[in-house]
Amino acid sequence: MFIKRCLIPLYIASIVLMMITLTSCIGAGLSDWSYRINDSYEIARSNSEEIILCKTDGHIFVSEYISEFCYNDRYICVKRITYDHPEIPAQYFIVDMDTDEVYGPYTSQEDFEKEKERIKVGELNDWISTNKIKKSGVIYPSEN
Repeated sequence: MFIKRCLIPLYIASIVLMMITLTSCIGAGLSDWSYRINDSYEIARSNSEEIILCKTDGHIFVSEYISEFCYNDRYICVKRITYDHPEIPAQYFIVDMDTDEVYGPYTSQEDFEKEKERIKVGELNDWISTNKIKKSGVIYPSEN
């Protein structure tokens, strides 16, 4: 009887620990999302340290951590940062959605802007921060 009373708290603690472990594994993907650019391209968050530009068929164009992006009918521009090393300068890429050609990385915004002019990217929408996107792929309203 004494042994059973001592084992009950241990049994309960084991169950609680197992539930916490399972919840952590299942919950890891709960805040993942994708933002559809068009029928072929999307920005996708696969975990807390990786936001990528890919085609909906799975082909990845820019990996690691995309912090911002903008686009028009033909081009997608992305700003990539190194998630765990903020001291490393951002890199910029341009993707031509008609040809799947990737331009970059450009380590300065000046070089990036020159390339946009050279290939005649044209007018883009405003930069969208990936921190503003919800799980559903909807953008949070900007805070004033």
